[in-house]
Amino acid sequence: ALHNAAYREAVGFLKEALAIANPSKTPAVQRAHWQRLLAQAYFGLGQPAQSRPHFEQALALLGLKIPTTTVVLLRRLVKQFVNYLWFRLRPPALASDTRRTHLLETIRSYRGLGLILYTTSETLSLLTISLHGFNLALSVGPSPELVSAHVGMKLICRQVGLHNWAEQSYKQAYQIALNHQSSLAWVLLTGQMFNIGYRPWVEIQNTLEE
Repeated sequence: ALHNAAYREAVGFLKEALAIANPSKTPAVQRAHWQRLLAQAYFGLGQPAQSRPHFEQALALLGLKIPTTTVVLLRRLVKQFVNYLWFRLRPPALASDTRRTHLLETIRSYRGLGLILYTTSETLSLLTISLHGFNLALSVGPSPELVSAHVGMKLICRQVGLHNWAEQSYKQAYQIALNHQSSLAWVLLTGQMFNIGYRPWVEIQNTLEE
């Protein structure tokens, strides 16, 4: 109940902030940040249908629009996969501080929207934004967002049969998380959840006990 009260208060505050924000004076990235927080508050209230449009508005303010047709989604997915292959050979340069703020907001909005797409079984959209989010996270550098992106890539690679790449992504997530302790437990938990059915249960159980 306390959590719900906090989320409801956040919804009211953020809606008011967005209503009075002057687009000519309030940077788009700031308004995108508020839209994302509003989306997260609705999601916390168990209202994904109200949450989704605000994640999409946040992304629109950041210059991104989620495709609605299969053809466009496939084009985006292929493009991001080609970028992913290229970045495996030649990682992108780290972003400037200003660019990094923009990228982090985009990645966080993608991650929130991805949770909703997962529950609605919109697999193609989920794969597209997850892959794009991963490619963007590489420019952010070592961070909780890059940890999350690597764990997400493990799931993607596992689902398309790239098991060796899946394990590489998990190992990279683990190595980065060692320097970001807040992410370490999450990496161990989600990583082993994805291993169910692929690894011996005893091995999974021992890792979870860490």
